[in-house]
Amino acid sequence: MGAEDDPGVIVDPDPRLLRGDGLRIADAAVFPKMVGVNIASTCMMVGLRCAGLILQERAGAAVA
Repeated sequence: MGAEDDPGVIVDPDPRLLRGDGLRIADAAVFPKMVGVNIASTCMMVGLRCAGLILQERAGAAVA
């Protein structure tokens, strides 16, 4: 995640793949730098956030 003009960025803030058909990436690949804490729990939080975004989108609610 990061600025879209950065060549190392692969997803937008939603986290949809920038050069894909709405594919979402919800794993450690979205981290700009390796985290210094438990990677498993950090990836679970990314997945949880992504799931919430998908549910809001399908319900027709505005994504915050």
